[in-house]
Amino acid sequence: MKQTIILLFFLLSTVLSARISRHVLVHQLEALAKQPSNFRNKHPYNLLYWDGKSWWCDSANLLKALFNRRDINDKTPGSYQGELTDPKDINEYELFSQCSDISSDFNKLKSGEPRLLYMEGLISTYLGKELKVAQGTVNSIECTSSLGGGIKYTYVDNNGNRLAAKEGRRLGKWAQHGKPTKWVSY
Repeated sequence: MKQTIILLFFLLSTVLSARISRHVLVHQLEALAKQPSNFRNKHPYNLLYWDGKSWWCDSANLLKALFNRRDINDKTPGSYQGELTDPKDINEYELFSQCSDISSDFNKLKSGEPRLLYMEGLISTYLGKELKVAQGTVNSIECTSSLGGGIKYTYVDNNGNRLAAKEGRRLGKWAQHGKPTKWVSY
């Protein structure tokens, strides 16, 4: 009886939790980065829209859809994240400004700790680990109009440089990073 009560409590707390675990977030981003995708910032295509062949989204709405529990296994053509509850329809800056532990010191990026990366007009996710993929060593995922458009692996170094891969070309510089603790459990 005691084990049943503990199990029910665990299940109920999981269902009621408004936050996604950092492991689930990273897993979903990695799964999406391996699938066909395109960049689009017009409704409804910006809300992690599945057209039957590929995903469509923009940088902020990729994260907002995942924070709102978009089922990435639902590949019904025309499906997308419906009403956003939390976070609502806000831009990259407003999304990032709700992070905790915001810093411009990129030496503070830690292994095992996903963080949001921000520069004007773009938001990304530092995965908390390095991966070897076709283009080289990567440690972040973003939805961008550059790099051919779509959900792409990229790399952030200790100086905040945004790179196509660790060994790749420089694409810009991130301004800050922060923990999305409002939506992600650590």
